[in-house]
Amino acid sequence: MDNNSFIEQIVKSCISEKTGVFDEVYERFIIQFLLDVETIIENFVRKNCVIKLRKERILRKLAKSYKQVLTQICQKR
Repeated sequence: MDNNSFIEQIVKSCISEKTGVFDEVYERFIIQFLLDVETIIENFVRKNCVIKLRKERILRKLAKSYKQVLTQICQKR
């Protein structure tokens, strides 16, 4: 599975839980956010070889948190 498919799979899982508040706009923002975070994680792991990270778990939790932030922003407007 390539990097984009991996990220898209995580995002699809995250956005499958509908909030009713602009659900259709979250996907592209969360994808870009996770791609940026994944780059940061990969750079960190390269520099700190002794540290093992659970990248998928980290990305899933961040996707859900970011979705909550986006939902709150959309509800305030």
